[in-house]
Amino acid sequence: MAPSFLQGNPSNPRRDTDSRASARGQTRHVPAQDASSRGPDASTPSHNEPAQGRRHGTNDVVNLNNAHAHNSGGTAATLPPPPAPTPHHPSSPRQPRHHSPTTKPATHLAKTNDGITKVRQMTAKNKHLATTNLDAISKQRAAAQQTAADLAARNRDVEALRGDKSELEKQLQLAREGLDKQLRVLRAEKDGLVDKVGKLGAEKDALKKDKEELTRQVGELKGQNGKLGAEKDALKKDKEELTRQVSELKEQNGKWAEKYDLLVESLDEPGQALVEISQQLIESNNLLEKLLDGALAAA
Repeated sequence: MAPSFLQGNPSNPRRDTDSRASARGQTRHVPAQDASSRGPDASTPSHNEPAQGRRHGTNDVVNLNNAHAHNSGGTAATLPPPPAPTPHHPSSPRQPRHHSPTTKPATHLAKTNDGITKVRQMTAKNKHLATTNLDAISKQRAAAQQTAADLAARNRDVEALRGDKSELEKQLQLAREGLDKQLRVLRAEKDGLVDKVGKLGAEKDALKKDKEELTRQVGELKGQNGKLGAEKDALKKDKEELTRQVSELKEQNGKWAEKYDLLVESLDEPGQALVEISQQLIESNNLLEKLLDGALAAA
């Protein structure tokens, strides 16, 4: 009968298959693992790792007490290495399915040693997995702590940004109020400028009308000036005509004076009345000449 730790295990079908294969005398080859994958001491179980689910029987006293001896500080019993498997050759006869009673102790020892090796390998593997898990947990914990620190720093930054945002909103509100005031002032100035522009436009229209009126008056003055020039020319002609007439009157007056002198010499006393009349006529002509001279001077 196979040892108790090599019997079937319902919780692990693979282990049960290995147990049945060992019971039939067919040793399953387990690939060896290097020291890096098995940990610092893959030949012996860990202090805190007992045999993985093995049920100890009466025939495995030498085998699994190694862990107890290791944990208690004793010396573990060292089994001889298993015999090398005989390679199967086509010309060699097949091994019998069941061993004879003479070879059973060696086979049992080989199976026991193989089981111990498997237990050690599984223990080393579990230790390696536990170490890996601890490293992963440590890394995850460090990452979580770093993430928490980052989140705390980010929260502080967010709070600072919120404070900055509030301050900026206040400044923005003040800036908006200032801009609104400036905008109202500019609108008032714009309205004033619009009124001034309207007034200037009205003044421009009035000046334009005044200019048109002045232009019309200048035209009228030019027309009147032309008329005055014509009147001046007419008056000049009249003056020339009057001057000619005065010259003629003077000439006639001179002739009348000569005739008067001759008449005075030729007349006697009875003709004295006629002389007086002639003298009055000469005075009238002199007065007429003065009036004509005054009219010419005024022209």
